[in-house]
Amino acid sequence: KLADILMYWVKPRRQPQPQPTVDSPPEPRIEQPVFEQTYFDVAEALKRLKGNQQLLQKMMGMFHDDFNDTSEKIQELIAYGYYEDAQRLVHKLKGAAMTLEIKELPKIAATLEKVILERNDAKINLIIKVLESVLTPVMQATAVLLPPS
Repeated sequence: KLADILMYWVKPRRQPQPQPTVDSPPEPRIEQPVFEQTYFDVAEALKRLKGNQQLLQKMMGMFHDDFNDTSEKIQELIAYGYYEDAQRLVHKLKGAAMTLEIKELPKIAATLEKVILERNDAKINLIIKVLESVLTPVMQATAVLLPPS
């Protein structure tokens, strides 16, 4: 169902495709072994998206843009006492990670959500460190899918 909803709302833009030249670099592609080593289950994500690799690449790029500085944002929200906002951000991260089949991230985010609800700052900081240990290589992996600046 999720894939159908995403396919409905995230339509690929139909733009004239430039003719490739001999010197043009190849389009980045998701190489399963590399991404699976960096916390992704690409085969499952592609199943969820009915094999649409282009959509998966787009969603991974969006994930990078949306969550690149999430750890810092969470820490800032907690520092100012905005626990509910921090919990919502973590919940959004968890949902996106589940959609993209990022192996450990949904579990860590669920734990962080629970600890935020308890408002235990010491535990929150500890789980944020664990979150960063997974999120950092995920961000490095998704960065290669971003268009050149």
